[in-house]
Amino acid sequence: MADDSRRRYRADVAVVEDVCGGPLEGLFDTDPTRAAAALGEVAGMLNEMHRDHAPRYGRVDLLEQGLAASGASCEALVLERASKV
Repeated sequence: MADDSRRRYRADVAVVEDVCGGPLEGLFDTDPTRAAAALGEVAGMLNEMHRDHAPRYGRVDLLEQGLAASGASCEALVLERASKV
């Protein structure tokens, strides 16, 4: 997620889903078939996101309002922030 405004948080954040049942690493020891299926689902979601090219990038809530993060591309944003360090 790219949020140039930093109004809600002082840094970028990652949105994650907490799934009950313990860590995935442990599931590989106890139920490797189920662990492989879970990773397969994640791979499917990542492939879907990779195929979806949009003219803009940024936070979903802002994009839905027709707003976009500043910068020409994600790569340009990373370069801009890296050069400020």
